[in-house]
Amino acid sequence: MLRILLVEDEFLVRQVAFDELGDAGHCVVEAANGDAAAAILQDDSAFDLICTDIRMPGMLDGWQLGAAARSLIPGIKVLYFSGYCETQRTLEPGEAFLPKPYRLADMLALVESLTSVPSDAR
Repeated sequence: MLRILLVEDEFLVRQVAFDELGDAGHCVVEAANGDAAAAILQDDSAFDLICTDIRMPGMLDGWQLGAAARSLIPGIKVLYFSGYCETQRTLEPGEAFLPKPYRLADMLALVESLTSVPSDAR
């Protein structure tokens, strides 16, 4: 079982992903944007993975949230997703990108793939 922070501003997309990850046996905490997720991480850093949209309202986008989380929690994995990501960047080890709209099976497969690699293998 993984502890996952799910960050998505679109309520219905967040609820479907939350349910799917929970049904797969994971403990999921949800946040509606990067700012709310950053506040959660300040109080609780016991996460294995962050699944985050890239474009969200607020001060932190998904890229910034991922960078902040990785500096706060060494070894945390990050799955980014977006329907329109004009900002392309090179992904670091322990990161993956999933274009929207995505199939739930694809999301689960990437979660499994990302988290099956030990943190010290980076």
